[in-house]
Amino acid sequence: MKRKFTSLTLTSAILISALSLSACQSEKSLETTDLMTGIKAANHETVKPDDAFKSAYDNFSVELLKKCFDGKSNTLISPLSVSSALTMTANGANGQTKDEMEKVLGSGMPIDELNKYLSSFGGSLTSGEGFKLKNANSIWFIKDNNFNVNNEFLHTNADFYHAEIYKRAYNSEIVNDINNWVSEHTDGMIDKLLDNGDALSNIALINATAFNAVWETYYFDNFVEDGTFTDANGNEQSVTMLISEESEYINGDNCTGFIKKYKGGKYGFAAILPDSNVSISDFVGSLNGDKLFKMLQNTETTNVVAKIPKFEYEYSAGLSEALKALGMPTAFSDSADFSGISGDKLLISDVLHKTKISVTEEGTRAVAATGVVMSAAPDGDKQVILNRPFMYMIIDNEIMLPLFAGVYTGI
Repeated sequence: MKRKFTSLTLTSAILISALSLSACQSEKSLETTDLMTGIKAANHETVKPDDAFKSAYDNFSVELLKKCFDGKSNTLISPLSVSSALTMTANGANGQTKDEMEKVLGSGMPIDELNKYLSSFGGSLTSGEGFKLKNANSIWFIKDNNFNVNNEFLHTNADFYHAEIYKRAYNSEIVNDINNWVSEHTDGMIDKLLDNGDALSNIALINATAFNAVWETYYFDNFVEDGTFTDANGNEQSVTMLISEESEYINGDNCTGFIKKYKGGKYGFAAILPDSNVSISDFVGSLNGDKLFKMLQNTETTNVVAKIPKFEYEYSAGLSEALKALGMPTAFSDSADFSGISGDKLLISDVLHKTKISVTEEGTRAVAATGVVMSAAPDGDKQVILNRPFMYMIIDNEIMLPLFAGVYTGI
């Protein structure tokens, strides 16, 4: 699906979150001023993810994936990217707008509590030898115009998300600055989020997380073979299958699966294969947050012969209709209340999401970028052979929460 950006006026705003593989310092134009030089984020309370947060996070992850998956096409979303962007946005919401966003993002959990959980969760996403996952956040806003951002809104996102804050003059260079920042924080895999023709306005919030990991056990040549994958349309495709023995087996309702660890064991690739008599569309449609939570929490320790096809694809979608259907329509309407961001009347024009993934013998690379665009109102050894459409996730093995969630259909 092509991304479309609504032309914005000088009284509009854009919030962007990018989740990616590798982080490095952005190249910014000379007219950009770093307002956080020499300033550290204030200390704040965090809360370690508990069952209440995990349940809410899994519910949002599954329900968003269900809205995005069309039953046939390869799909990949990043719940961490989307929830980070929307939670930062919700820090400026009030009234019914805020209530609806809290219900969608946290199953009714107050945004103040979500900040504490997400801050703790983000801080726990560590790196080590053979695996990298880093978070970076920045806020960009325009100087020399009549649009004013509430300081409390900026401080909240700086304190909980360690956001860098930049100010620059309004011209086309800000598009290049943001694109350079996103490209560098996605290792060039998403090289352009905004087009030069897009009219930017007053504020951009960017969340970036960098992930890159190799498998705990490398696939040598004798563990690679030619195979066949039957796609969602029933057509057979020739693929390269990666063969391994794993120890964490998933046995859920109408499905089996496994978790394959990346080096260090902190992160894992969770694959879930519907039974042969259950279509991938029906399986995803029947899933909910509680089922996912139980599947990931109650794996069985046993020998599993696992086969994963090498695959690579990218995905992009507008999430506005999905989010409205999930229960937050007011944020997109003339009745939206984002008075916590600015005294100017704002609403969300669109939520844009773009992802890429590559699974090879060496490991996995996955990137995502999310933009919240705002404008002025108007038995025995088990076998799991992924030779037909399956659901997969990149997860934090310590707390069993998905960073990415996708469906590979071969289409």
